[in-house]
Amino acid sequence: LNARWTDIPYYEAAVKDLKSRMWEVKDKDLWVYGATDTDVTQRVLPQLVEGLEEEGSDWIYKNISIPLVRAAVEMEKRGALIDIDYFGRLCAYYKKEVEGKKSEVNKVLGRELDKPTYYLTLQKLLFEELGLPLTNASTPSSYKGGKVSERCKNCKKTAPCSPKHAATGGDELEELSERSPHPILPPLIALKSVEKMKSTYLDGSDGTGGFKRHIRKDNRIHARWQAGGAETGRFTCEAPNMMNPPKGIKIDNDEYDIHTKDAIRSMFVAPEGYSVGNIDWAQMEVWVLAYETQDPTLLELLNSGKDVHTYTSRKLCSLGLSSAFPASAAAPDLSEDEWREKYDSVRDRSKTFTFGIMYQLTEQGAADRLGCSLEESGRLFQAFMGDVFPTLREYFATVREKILRDFGVQNKFGRWRHFPEVPVLLGLGREYQTHLEGVIRQGIN
Repeated sequence: LNARWTDIPYYEAAVKDLKSRMWEVKDKDLWVYGATDTDVTQRVLPQLVEGLEEEGSDWIYKNISIPLVRAAVEMEKRGALIDIDYFGRLCAYYKKEVEGKKSEVNKVLGRELDKPTYYLTLQKLLFEELGLPLTNASTPSSYKGGKVSERCKNCKKTAPCSPKHAATGGDELEELSERSPHPILPPLIALKSVEKMKSTYLDGSDGTGGFKRHIRKDNRIHARWQAGGAETGRFTCEAPNMMNPPKGIKIDNDEYDIHTKDAIRSMFVAPEGYSVGNIDWAQMEVWVLAYETQDPTLLELLNSGKDVHTYTSRKLCSLGLSSAFPASAAAPDLSEDEWREKYDSVRDRSKTFTFGIMYQLTEQGAADRLGCSLEESGRLFQAFMGDVFPTLREYFATVREKILRDFGVQNKFGRWRHFPEVPVLLGLGREYQTHLEGVIRQGIN
């Protein structure tokens, strides 16, 4: 925006590497940056507001965007209070857990393994030394991202061409363990799990990273909340991302006096006189989908209080299209509660469609998540859009038509998402069809 609408030169050099830790910027540099940022804003704002008024987006700007920005600023200023004593005990517990899991790996292997969770170490150990089959996923850099010259022409997302390109993430190792069990895999999977907790949500691999690096002197984490951080308009959080700490991590340990069913989230506490609450609009995305599409089946399920995922699962099972939704699990004689208790894992699989379809999950993506063939995934897609919720296909086709015609899409509140690249991609033809489909998915999102 600065380069497009003002003659002010680039001014972020002194802070660009410290955006997530602005408190570390020198005072003089911070003053210059703040003053220039304010100057740019007051010059650009009138032109942006004029554009909003022209396209009819001023209502959402005044009534949703600005109030959300103000709320986000207050959230950042207030911060989230951390129970420092509990946090320290949790860090010590996970440090011991990591050491213990490493010892288990070394014991099974019969020697000490240096950097046991590093992907190069795992690729060499699992696929070259032990001769295990390659995982059903490639490392992202081998089939996308990075320089074109560095991408592997023989790799596909679900088919690495060599041990050096086989993914070694937790999910991939769990899938490999189910397909080709080996004594080394369970302790490796366990080690990756506890290392993830320690490095991301606690004190990092060296005791100074993770969430710890973001705890200020007031014992709070002042994360940066952004009302428009994502291009889709969704709320985002960074430095650190506090929207995804895992829930339901159970620890019952006397040594560190930790007895909780939600270990990671329990680090966040309320100051004296206040309480921590958990408020969630259940299945919000599904409600939005029902409102947008007006699908009668979806509306009836939601308005009657029935479980959408249970209905979807049983419907797909009754059609007998895939082993992921076995016909035997339709169980029409069971009540909804009885079915959920008995077939909860099948119910979870239906979320792949209920949520994934809204974000334009592909047939290949569904096959990867469900662990079924591409052919089965295709049949399930057709059933979901044709038999389960038949209005969805027409709705997505309408949105697609708008994007191709107007080079953008507008939601119910008047918010526009522009895609100026659409006419260019259309002109380039079939060779760029994949890119065009990606843009259309963004528009539907």
